[in-house]
Amino acid sequence: MPSGLFSHSRLGIAMRAVADDQQAAMVVGIRVSRVFALSWGHCWVGRRRWRDYLGNMLGASSLLSLVGLKCFLVVILGGLDSIGGAIVVV
Repeated sequence: MPSGLFSHSRLGIAMRAVADDQQAAMVVGIRVSRVFALSWGHCWVGRRRWRDYLGNMLGASSLLSLVGLKCFLVVILGGLDSIGGAIVVV
């Protein structure tokens, strides 16, 4: 059962349509790229709120995200399955 956002708002209905069938959504006039961008934006905002909540609750520093970003870049640039490539990037 979808929540209120997905069943009552225009964006929620468009997101459900795109998730179900992208081509059919394009046929009825939904801009799929815009729906993707808006859904990523909602994820970003939700992630930031959750991070701030956990940071306040656990006492974590906001600088901790920089460590995660560096680790992410090392893994992506070095290769997801290459330990040697990750070591070279570091």
